[in-house]
Amino acid sequence: MKKIAILNQKGGTAKTTTTINLAAGLALLKHKVLVIDLDPQANATTGFGLPDNLEKTIYEVFKSLASKGSLTISDTINKINDRIDIVPASLDLSAVEMELSQIPGRDLLLRRAIKDLDYEYVLFDCPPNLSFLTVNALAATDEVLVPTQAEKFPVSGMIKLMATIELITELYNSDLNLLGIVVTQYSQTTLHRETYDMIKEIYKDQIMNTIIRKNVHLAESQSFGQDIFTYKEDSNGAEDYLNLTREVLERVARVKT
Repeated sequence: MKKIAILNQKGGTAKTTTTINLAAGLALLKHKVLVIDLDPQANATTGFGLPDNLEKTIYEVFKSLASKGSLTISDTINKINDRIDIVPASLDLSAVEMELSQIPGRDLLLRRAIKDLDYEYVLFDCPPNLSFLTVNALAATDEVLVPTQAEKFPVSGMIKLMATIELITELYNSDLNLLGIVVTQYSQTTLHRETYDMIKEIYKDQIMNTIIRKNVHLAESQSFGQDIFTYKEDSNGAEDYLNLTREVLERVARVKT
């Protein structure tokens, strides 16, 4: 079971869009995928067409683990299609950090929750901040995929993110690996070209070869609760995310060897 956390502490970098369409791309290539929505905004949940007020969510899993209750993560899984399942989020998740602040080992709750699951890929859609939920994802995952725009503020936020990844590697997860940085919402403007060249110069091979072009169909698809392949399979967005999926699979295979 390969686990990938998709995160950037800066909002608006197409983090959830990448989670949804990477999951759909993996399913298209015949892989069984579980998405775990760790963002209190529940955009991955609604982006797959589910409501954001379900009774059993990842919030209840955290609470159950902390109190030694009987609810498991398997009890909260919702089926999207034959190859994609999701553990949904809800707004209640925004309170979980405060509610569990005194719980010993709270940063490892998610790792405990998923240890008996049986999927080829687990994708964590993380909140746009370095919170308790993000730390849990980093402690539980194998790989980190960082979506970023080719603009100043998202790029500068990556410096803190890289420092956090290093810290979690030292404290909880020595096998944690940066899978790559993927540039999203890209257009052929001077700003984007120059910023992309700067990112490439700094991060070199850590930059994914695939670039996700700006495409209105990506935003439209989520508003309809669909992935890009279902919504408009002949769009640039579908082409880019299928290429990204193939590159992710290649990089994961490289790490394994």
